[in-house]
Amino acid sequence: MYRAVQISLGREVALKVLSAALANEPGYLERFNREARVSAALEHDHIVPVYDFGAQQDLTYVVMRLLTGGSLDSRMRQRKDAKPSMNEAVTLLNAMASALDYAHSRGVIHRDIKPANIMFDQNGKPYLVDFGIAKILDATGAGLTGTGMAMGSPYYMPPEQWRGENATPASDQYALAVTVYSMLAGRPPFEATSTPALMYKHFHDRPEPLKNFRQDVPESLMHVLVKAMAKDALDRFGSVSEFANAFKRRLAQPPAKRRDSSRFRCSARRCPPRASPPRQAHRRKLRRQGRHLPRLAQHHPRQRPAARFLTRRRRRSAVRCWSSSAVSP
Repeated sequence: MYRAVQISLGREVALKVLSAALANEPGYLERFNREARVSAALEHDHIVPVYDFGAQQDLTYVVMRLLTGGSLDSRMRQRKDAKPSMNEAVTLLNAMASALDYAHSRGVIHRDIKPANIMFDQNGKPYLVDFGIAKILDATGAGLTGTGMAMGSPYYMPPEQWRGENATPASDQYALAVTVYSMLAGRPPFEATSTPALMYKHFHDRPEPLKNFRQDVPESLMHVLVKAMAKDALDRFGSVSEFANAFKRRLAQPPAKRRDSSRFRCSARRCPPRASPPRQAHRRKLRRQGRHLPRLAQHHPRQRPAARFLTRRRRRSAVRCWSSSAVSP
């Protein structure tokens, strides 16, 4: 990538040049030219515009807008100790989700979402760059990437791309979720010393909770990232914008209050409030005197207490009264 000047218009541009060594590889030149055509056809506020492309002797070049704000990867390296805020993550995620859904609606899969391919202009506006390995679903030359060839960045590739399967919009969603996780945690969710070990982690491991790296991340937010990074593409969100909206909603929710077990309060419907100590003493006094009424009669005054509700003392007194009246002349 070079910084150049377009003489005809007198403006500074970014010049991407294909190296001579790669130009000799079969199929690479076609992929480079396809990147230029695909990028030039995409017009979105968060996709870097392509001005021109062509070939000069043994070199092939693409002219695009010059972005002087650096990449997300460089910002993460410079601010390794000071991680971006949650609002910055939401803003970036919304912008990238809008750009990717726009590209997906036109049959374009990026296939290489990573912090190095997210760049900023001088005002801090993010742009998605490098559609060099994008796949056009309805194009006849879609097989230029080679069947069974995994293309992309290993730290951000979804499991289906590791297996060499066809990329889908859910593949870009997985890579974007890994990018957001890396931005918030300061490191990728899966790290290993070898490529096979890294591939195994993408297939089987679960990402470490963000709470282990920063305390301002809600616990419910991790559930959104885990769903976007699901091993099966069918278990992810329906679109990248749906993932971004769920991320924003979970972040806006207030933190759940934990119930204090020492002061447990049940609902009045399940557990009626107990009577105060003076009221309990009064009931015990009435019970000793045999003048208490059953609860049914207390709540329903029209109901008379049945004989089975009489206390043992009152039953004995009733029997004495009956026996005395029976023997009297």
